[in-house]
Amino acid sequence: MSRRRTLAAVLAFAAALALGWGPFAAAQQASDALSISGIDTGAYPSVTLEVALPAVFARDDVRFSVSENGAAVKVLSASRQGAERDALRAVLVIDTSGSMAGRALADAKSAARAFVGGMREGDRIALVGFSDEARTVSGFTDDRSALVARIDRLAASGETALYDALGHAARLVRDGEGPAVIVVLSDGGDTVSASSLDAAVRALTAAGAPVYAVALQTREWDPRPLEAVARASGGRLLRVSDSGKLLEAYTGIAEEIANTWSVTFESGSPATKDLDLRVTATAGGRTAVGSAVAPNPLYAGPPPTDPGVRPGRPEPLLLAASVFAVFGSVALAAAALAGLIVPRRARLDRLAFYDQAGEEARRRSAQGSGDFQSKLVDAVGQVAGKRGFTRLFAERLQQAGLAIRPAEFMALHLLSVIVVGAAFALATRSLLLGVALAVVSAFVPLAWLDSRTRKRREAFEEQLPDVLDLIAGSLRAGWGLQQAIGLVVEQSAPPASVEFGRVQAESRLGLPVEQALEKMAERLGSEDFRWTVAAIAVQRDVGGNLAEVLDIVSATMRERAQVRRQVKALTAEGRLSAIVLIALPFVELVALLVISPGYMSLLVTTPAGWVMSALGLALMGIGVVWLNRVMTVEV
Repeated sequence: MSRRRTLAAVLAFAAALALGWGPFAAAQQASDALSISGIDTGAYPSVTLEVALPAVFARDDVRFSVSENGAAVKVLSASRQGAERDALRAVLVIDTSGSMAGRALADAKSAARAFVGGMREGDRIALVGFSDEARTVSGFTDDRSALVARIDRLAASGETALYDALGHAARLVRDGEGPAVIVVLSDGGDTVSASSLDAAVRALTAAGAPVYAVALQTREWDPRPLEAVARASGGRLLRVSDSGKLLEAYTGIAEEIANTWSVTFESGSPATKDLDLRVTATAGGRTAVGSAVAPNPLYAGPPPTDPGVRPGRPEPLLLAASVFAVFGSVALAAAALAGLIVPRRARLDRLAFYDQAGEEARRRSAQGSGDFQSKLVDAVGQVAGKRGFTRLFAERLQQAGLAIRPAEFMALHLLSVIVVGAAFALATRSLLLGVALAVVSAFVPLAWLDSRTRKRREAFEEQLPDVLDLIAGSLRAGWGLQQAIGLVVEQSAPPASVEFGRVQAESRLGLPVEQALEKMAERLGSEDFRWTVAAIAVQRDVGGNLAEVLDIVSATMRERAQVRRQVKALTAEGRLSAIVLIALPFVELVALLVISPGYMSLLVTTPAGWVMSALGLALMGIGVVWLNRVMTVEV
């Protein structure tokens, strides 16, 4: 009894499933694919689509609905183009590899001839064959008899270069004008193409032609590449199980191309770079669906204000004049600000400056130098010297160990800022970016000077314990302090030899050794050497064993250096993390500017972008200061 009930339940379930599946299967059969052969955004937000419907939709009561980025939009109008449509270009791409030999290629030729005969008068058709490589069998022509003769001469041999053939067809379409479609037939997967599927998809998308991909089912067939190409281009895929059905497939494609509608809808102006469109056509209980992607005109940049001048491309002379005018104004403003910030020098200092400037002028006059470089350096020296910049840069250049005059360094600095900023502005056609780079380049030489000074000071402090040991050994041998310093000059490497050589020269000119060493400590800015000088001064005043004092100072410095290296090793991971965190936003910014400059242009062209950029820079500055404080450990 239980078995009968179980059997009855199974039969009832099967009947219900059959009754439920029947309408669903019918609905599935009634669903077709349409292709979008053209997208016109010239009157945006009104967008016009050229939609090709299957032949079963050859009626006038077709209803269209459009969704944009998943949201339904209003359809303004829909009309059949019919005989009024523009002349069309069609590219027939036929697989002539060895697997198509025999009946398959013969049926493909018959289908291609039927397609040519089904096209409207005035349409032009090109023929591409591919096996080991893609080749143009016939360019675009409206001579049907010549085209049919070329179709008849196709022969099968070799491998399958499908991706190369798709790229070849895209180039044919792109080199011409007017609407176009591509019909490709293949019975197998790609085997010998030099290009990739992604490259073929990009080429077809750029060409703007829908692809009708006909996949002939064989043991070697792979419909996935053809399906990807059809979906990306707004076309559709047709699976054909037998070559005898190719005639019906190609005839249907010709009828579908003739059944073209013009559909206009009003865009919702979404804030996305691309418009993801989905079109649904309904008629007589049947539904056809198709999709395509179009660039959003809102992200294509502002329209030109003058038909004779391209946007963002001002005249070169006008741009150059504007660039140099802006940088001149910035230089004058910086000079005025420096005059307000830097205090005026005392009268004796100014007299010393004029005396020094007069000596320099007499020296140049004696040399007969009157070129532009000399005049520029003199002018910069005159302006900077009155406000104390010459002394400031002289000290910093001495600390960095650079054998260059302050006026020359400032002149090179000024020229580099102007040249770099102006060159970048002229290259990018953006005055704002040029000024921004000029501001950045103004700080680069100063940062380099500070880095060189710091490295030189660290190198000297690394040498200092050995130098003190050398001086202490000389003192134990009975030498005087000046003789010990002379030995350091002879036996040590720079920067110690250079700095102690200057102390030796100053002491020979009559300056006491203690004062020469104090000037050296002030010039280097080294705390360790200041302690050394203080120890020498105390020993000079109260007496004692200077060699023993220097030994104690040297041992203390070595212990501090060891602790400093240990701290540096322990904080290495944190410092590396700080570098990554600081550099990563700027690396991403450069990458996005290269990949999608229109997307990033909103940061510098809109008030919201300005606020976001300023806020981001402020937060970056706070983060840099905080990370620097966290990673800095005083020893």
